[in-house]
Amino acid sequence: MSETSEQAAKFGAAAVYLLRGILYRDRTHEWEQLLRHRRGLEDYFTTLSLQLFVDEAEGYAYLRQTEAGEAEDFPRLMSRRNLSYPQTILLVLLRKRLVEFEASGEDSRLVLSGQEMLDMMRVYWGDLDAHGLQIVNQLRSHFPHLQTFLMDRQTLDLLAEYHTEATPTKVMELPHLTPVELALYDYLSDSRIRLEQERVPLRMVRAALR
Repeated sequence: MSETSEQAAKFGAAAVYLLRGILYRDRTHEWEQLLRHRRGLEDYFTTLSLQLFVDEAEGYAYLRQTEAGEAEDFPRLMSRRNLSYPQTILLVLLRKRLVEFEASGEDSRLVLSGQEMLDMMRVYWGDLDAHGLQIVNQLRSHFPHLQTFLMDRQTLDLLAEYHTEATPTKVMELPHLTPVELALYDYLSDSRIRLEQERVPLRMVRAALR
């Protein structure tokens, strides 16, 4: 048996799954190959400028491009994808939840259901301008129950002294805004008004939270 055939028999299945994405422990056969021939897999992936990461406690493994593979003239096996704004917000919230969980010193593992993750995106507060409402529309396409906080006409009028000129935005369809929000969007677009989030007084924020 050639060396290549021997490697394929030892850890070929595990290597294929790792090249596809994340290998989880529930893939029993491939996971056992990974643990039994981890050193051989690491040596194999090194030739491709890939580094193998294994978390045995949590039961998953994945590949990452090494610094040598980051060179401009080196082809990328692992593609990079830009995250959407909703995905970025959710990851930030999940990271915050993980830090809070680790600080609590409770159980050794944090598990969230899909509904619990959706519940983390119940309220959004951002700059009050046309672009800000476009973000609300984008977020609601993923989180339909999202509510805004201090992003209304009353707040805008009360803090007129803090208005600044907004950058013109591209006209777009906003199917996830309410009629009231659409009217506010039209007004903000026409007047090019912007109320930055940090301009809202703390006393107003505290009052709104009661």
